[in-house]
Amino acid sequence: QESIDTIEAIPSVIPEQRTGRWIPLEYDGYADGNPVWDKWECSECGWEHNGDEESLTAFCPNCGAKMEVKE
Repeated sequence: QESIDTIEAIPSVIPEQRTGRWIPLEYDGYADGNPVWDKWECSECGWEHNGDEESLTAFCPNCGAKMEVKE
């Protein structure tokens, strides 16, 4: 019983879910009057993603932050 009590007394670690957003950095032209972004940065860790908006992920592959969805 002493071992079980010791194990149960250990605090659990529940990581806090970080939330970020993709910040557009560079564009390579315009389509329908809007810039076509091709370089993005994670607002939480600064990791840069090269690719169009459709290739952005729901989570940053570097820090794991959940990216906000555009309204």
